[in-house]
Amino acid sequence: MEAARICRPMSGGTYEKVVDCLDRVQRYGICRFSISAAIDYAVYLYEKGVITRKDTDGLDLKRDYETTLLLIDQVAFRRGLGEVLGKGLKGLADAFGTNPHEDQFETKGTAVTTTADPRLTGFDTIHFEHIVNPRVIIPSAGLLPTAVSILINL
Repeated sequence: MEAARICRPMSGGTYEKVVDCLDRVQRYGICRFSISAAIDYAVYLYEKGVITRKDTDGLDLKRDYETTLLLIDQVAFRRGLGEVLGKGLKGLADAFGTNPHEDQFETKGTAVTTTADPRLTGFDTIHFEHIVNPRVIIPSAGLLPTAVSILINL
């Protein structure tokens, strides 16, 4: 899940649409990685038939710009499916009885992005902290303690 993957659920997303999605999550204070993973997983479950139109209040979950923006708004205001999406991958999996370990990279109830997966990027202190830190890691909230200590010691 790269930074621009916030609009991965969109087919044919243009630069302007990606920026619009990123701007919206930034203004709402939503982690772009978490919301991207939650929306992507919700669309996946909808395609598998686990989530139905009844669960989405009649919304047909598609991989398009309009649906992505609507779901971002629903998360921000905890309306409709946004109530569940706002709880992240674990909350979505619990609500629909699925296992995100089977379908997504997930650790401690949050998505593991391709920028944070040591199998893809190499193993360093930040990745080590992601594994051993007992709390949920939120990379967009700031530097991790090991990264801060590295910068202080430079």
